[in-house]
Amino acid sequence: MLTEAQTVRSSLIEDDPFINSVIKGGDNLN
Repeated sequence: MLTEAQTVRSSLIEDDPFINSVIKGGDNLN
């Protein structure tokens, strides 16, 4: 069960193009 803080953090990460690109870039390296 996600806490409110985790939900907010997840939303911010998903909405942030830079962080999102870093996450996807890291996935592409594997």
